[in-house]
Amino acid sequence: MLKTPLAWVTKDKTTERKLPAEAREEIIFCTFDEALETIRKEGPWGYFIEMDHPEAVSFLRNLGPIDSDSPRILVYDKLTEKSLKDGINQWRAFDFLEKQFAEKDLLKLLAELRAKHSDWLTSRQLRRELSEQKKELEKLTQSLEKIVEERTGHIEKSHVEESVKLQKERSLIRFINEMAFQGNFEEFLQILRREFRKLHKLGDPYLFIRINEKISIMSIENGSFVEHDLNTHLNFPEEIELNNKEFSQTLANLFGRPFIKTILIPFSQGGSVLALEHNLSEEELHHFQELIIERWPVMNMALDRLQSEKKLNLFSYRWEKTFDGIRDPVAILNIDYEVIRSNKKFSDRFVATHCYEVFARRDKPCENCPLEKSKALGQPESAQVQIQGKTFRVSSFPVRTKISEQPTTFVHHYQDITVSRHLYLRMVQSEKMGALGSLAGHLAHELNNPFTGIRSLVEILLLDKNLDSNLRKDLEEIEKATLRSQKIIRNLIEFVKEERGEWTLVSLDEIVDRTLPMMKTALRRHNLHLDLQAEGAQVFAEPQLLQQVVFNLLNNASQAMKQNGTVTLSTRMVPEKGLVELSLKDEGEGIPLEIQSRIFEPFFTTKQEGFGTGLGLSLSKSIIEKFKGELSFRSEMGQGTEFFVHLPVAKAETKT
Repeated sequence: MLKTPLAWVTKDKTTERKLPAEAREEIIFCTFDEALETIRKEGPWGYFIEMDHPEAVSFLRNLGPIDSDSPRILVYDKLTEKSLKDGINQWRAFDFLEKQFAEKDLLKLLAELRAKHSDWLTSRQLRRELSEQKKELEKLTQSLEKIVEERTGHIEKSHVEESVKLQKERSLIRFINEMAFQGNFEEFLQILRREFRKLHKLGDPYLFIRINEKISIMSIENGSFVEHDLNTHLNFPEEIELNNKEFSQTLANLFGRPFIKTILIPFSQGGSVLALEHNLSEEELHHFQELIIERWPVMNMALDRLQSEKKLNLFSYRWEKTFDGIRDPVAILNIDYEVIRSNKKFSDRFVATHCYEVFARRDKPCENCPLEKSKALGQPESAQVQIQGKTFRVSSFPVRTKISEQPTTFVHHYQDITVSRHLYLRMVQSEKMGALGSLAGHLAHELNNPFTGIRSLVEILLLDKNLDSNLRKDLEEIEKATLRSQKIIRNLIEFVKEERGEWTLVSLDEIVDRTLPMMKTALRRHNLHLDLQAEGAQVFAEPQLLQQVVFNLLNNASQAMKQNGTVTLSTRMVPEKGLVELSLKDEGEGIPLEIQSRIFEPFFTTKQEGFGTGLGLSLSKSIIEKFKGELSFRSEMGQGTEFFVHLPVAKAETKT
């Protein structure tokens, strides 16, 4: 048996004679088979292993399962790069040695191997001791856990009991809070439904209420609140009662199915009864009765309040029917625009929210709403308000009480005047165009004959070949002026022409040329910059109506500039969109941001009385939209305003 932990493993032990005496005293020489047998009997060593024998690789493979961590030095005839890689990666070599070694190198490696093996043995011993201590500690811990578990068992049991009690108290408090904030019978039944569904053997609650000898049954069916009126008489019990045949038969007749087991819970001194279908055992029924007894005072108080409110509602039924019979929308509001009450024309269902959210679908109060003015002055006020494309005359009536002199409630009446305003708009426009037509006819009658005579005389004079050249030029200018004057009269007649409905292909540039002569007076203080680039583009429209649009836009631009300025009118093609564009820009003050959303409203104007009706832009927008186009604008305070007319091109020809 080997007595040292350091061994030199070789095939034939011939290397022993080459080692110095000092090394031979500490190293045992053995073959590969002897080393494996000794390791199995006595445990791991530290090794010098000669790797040039074929058995060395087999030895290392057999060594792995029984000793994978002990230090080893691999001995080669000659070290190569492959030997180093294999020794480190496969065989976990601690170091390497060539057979042609120096004595000092061997002794040094021997000392390192001895120290490494000693450290390894110490570490191994410590791991064994630590493992044993860990096992003892685990046993001790298990013993202590068992003692703690036994000693704290009664504490946990007490804690569970307290937890159950606390849970019941919290459940009761939650139930009280829910009942305190419920506002109608539907919410009352929904709360009971949620509360009792924790007991899966209970059905939905049915509430019997008797008011003025009239009995109603309230329930939740398919998630919706339903109320049925009974024509039969029922004797309401005074105490909790099981399987009352009279009530079970009534429920069965009403809902078309049998009610086998029921429990009746009376409330409000015989004024109401709660019926529940159940399938509880006697023990479960006992626990449920305890639950009901705990919650009975809360449910009773809630029902008393609801029944009082129902009686008041019956008294106000006729008033509500009258209120809902008004064909105009009517709402009662507080000072914060919140709806207190409204009729069906205002909203199909009552929603406790702001009037502008319900009726106007807005997130802030409507522009021009009279409520603020009525609140400030304390008297009725009216105003026209635009709501979802319609025009309403909104009247705000303050309601005063003896408690406060300042009104806190307001009745709002909404009268739809959209149609009447449209008819009025058409009437005003018709009267305006009629007056212009009368004027145009009078001018044509009074001026066309003299102009025709002047032209005829000029043409006769121009036939004279001996006419002085300067005089000829003057006569030609007179002829041109006469033609321009007649063209202006003809354009004016076309502008006010009463016939409507005939659509034709027309050039937008031509419409501008027709309109400009009529705008000389309006534009006399301003410069006009023209840039017409859409001569080849034609649109399908009524020329007279398009002329009105250009006229209105030019007139607004001239009136927007209080001082002398420049009006820029341009047309251009937008081929990528198939549109022709007309833009008209002024150098006025611009449109304030707060009224930009209203400039297309009929009768909305910022001009002084007598200077405008507020119809021009509204009519222009409706005309352009009639021709499948769009009228828009861009404005900035201090920078002026620019209007854009976009119309689809019906025919385009390339200008050569």
